[in-house]
Amino acid sequence: MENCIEYAKQHNISINSLRLSRNAVEQDLLQAKKAKYPNLNASVSQGILAVNGNNGLNVNGIPSQNIAASSSMTLYRAGYIRNNEASKNLLVQMADLSVQEDQNNITLNITQAYLNILMAEENIVALQEILTTTKTQLKQGDQLYKAGSISKLNYLQIQAQVAQDEYNLVAAQNNLRTYIVNLKQILQLPTDYDFSDRKAGKHYRR
Repeated sequence: MENCIEYAKQHNISINSLRLSRNAVEQDLLQAKKAKYPNLNASVSQGILAVNGNNGLNVNGIPSQNIAASSSMTLYRAGYIRNNEASKNLLVQMADLSVQEDQNNITLNITQAYLNILMAEENIVALQEILTTTKTQLKQGDQLYKAGSISKLNYLQIQAQVAQDEYNLVAAQNNLRTYIVNLKQILQLPTDYDFSDRKAGKHYRR
């Protein structure tokens, strides 16, 4: 179960989408924080100085260079900078809570699906034992009926019980397959995915 929960937290599409949204909101918060500090702009340009002499325009190759820098800072804008940062900070907190909520929900869903599988497996074991018992009773009933020790009605009742127990076992097996498919859907895995641990040769549920 722990493997399933960890896998879902890392690969679930909804959770990862919320994480991306959270990262985007965090970038907005960083931009809001930077607005409190001065910015700096700079530019550099180079050229060749041309001198116009008596013989016309002469290029003497005198280099020219211009360097400019400017800085600006917003000192006050009706509390906008402070309020904007506080607002973005709240959005980050809300995004964190959304991620946590989705993780909690998927943990609960996986836990319930996992418990359903365990209970279905235990139910199958119990029904197999019941079916074994009723089949043994049927063999004994067949001998007793042929010997005339029990009525045909009693013999048919035993047959009906065996048929009912076989039906219950098949239904339980179908339920188990349904619960496994449900777990795969929660984990967003293909329905033909094998939960077997190929290295250990064991089932994840074990």
